[in-house]
Amino acid sequence: MDSRFNHKLKNLKKALLRLQEGSAGSILSELEKDGLLQRFEFTFELAWETLQEFFTDKGLEGIFGPKEVLKKAFELGMIEDQKIWTQMMTDRNLMSHIYDDKQSKEVFQRIQKTYVGELEKLVATFIK
Repeated sequence: MDSRFNHKLKNLKKALLRLQEGSAGSILSELEKDGLLQRFEFTFELAWETLQEFFTDKGLEGIFGPKEVLKKAFELGMIEDQKIWTQMMTDRNLMSHIYDDKQSKEVFQRIQKTYVGELEKLVATFIK
């Protein structure tokens, strides 16, 4: 029987693939950029939720919410740069509550330049 962790990881891999597809283009319409921002939001959500399920599977109980999960992942060496992941969390929260053209362009650039790579690294840690 598939564990909740395996189910989350499967969904994370799918979401990351879709994010990678969206971030590969160099010239995107405003609608495509908006779609990429949305893909980032749900991929980030799946990332921290997958980590939380991983911890639960390993017997690490009581780690709830993205802040605690990311802190534990950093402590365990599952993510290398806590500052980047904290910025990802901030950007995810910002994009889901307020839409500002200037900020969305900045987040869009971080997705393409940094965040996709960080998410790829995380998925790779689960596959090892």
